[in-house]
Amino acid sequence: MDQKLLEYRIAALEYLDQTGTLEDIKRTCRTLGAQTEKKHAVFRFCIPVEPEDVLDLNASFGNFILNKPSGACKIFQSVIFRAIQVLQLLPQCSDASQVMVVLRPLSLPRLEKYFISSTKDFPNHSEGQRLYMYEGIVTGKTIATKYTQSARFYCPIEGCDGGQGNRYIRLHSSGAREIHTIRKDFKCSFCGSPLEEDVSERVLADKVIIEMMDEQAFQYSQYISDMVRSTRFQALTFYTRDELSQDIQIGKKYTVIGIPTYEFQENNQVNVALEASNINVAQVHV
Repeated sequence: MDQKLLEYRIAALEYLDQTGTLEDIKRTCRTLGAQTEKKHAVFRFCIPVEPEDVLDLNASFGNFILNKPSGACKIFQSVIFRAIQVLQLLPQCSDASQVMVVLRPLSLPRLEKYFISSTKDFPNHSEGQRLYMYEGIVTGKTIATKYTQSARFYCPIEGCDGGQGNRYIRLHSSGAREIHTIRKDFKCSFCGSPLEEDVSERVLADKVIIEMMDEQAFQYSQYISDMVRSTRFQALTFYTRDELSQDIQIGKKYTVIGIPTYEFQENNQVNVALEASNINVAQVHV
């Protein structure tokens, strides 16, 4: 195993233990294991993370969470799956792909590079997807629609190992589109045949798209100078999912931590948005 990967896994386990999150995971597993009326293919865990505390514990892993949150999710996924196996918490969980980890960063360092105020602050899509913060007022939102949180595929060829167990589970990850979870060109790694979906195992959840604007856009009056009056404020788009999509109110000020997403159009236009990893009512600074 790569030495850096091992270091990150040890740091993740230490953080889960020190914060009491490991005990929360154990309780969640006991609850899920007791639900005999429904067979689960995917087990979802929301992990609150305070990056500054992780930086104090292991600076390298803290920076990894801030700059490669998708990779950090995989680290926590492997650690939680290993804990489930060693402690025998969920006998029905036989593959790491059955463990869905959602990181909920509680804050970001108060540094300029972590803040977004307009679309010009979004990085080039090739530079990767790291965490950013935005603070503004909600000016609009859609009704809740459904997206695919997880789906299970299998190989339909009789006798193929790809038809057994939970080898082919697709999980939504922050910044990903629906096509990354559901499509028809997934191939079996054993025989190369197209995979089929077990639609009975598809899990849907809520998604709400919101628009937000900088608070300054609502604070100017007729007495400001012509130069300031000509300032243009741009609304930004945010995707909120699952429990984060609930109770969002138009006119309220929120702080959003999330990952940039990019959608390329046929006319060479690029739509940018921020997928929320966490959202909270903004604090009032006196």
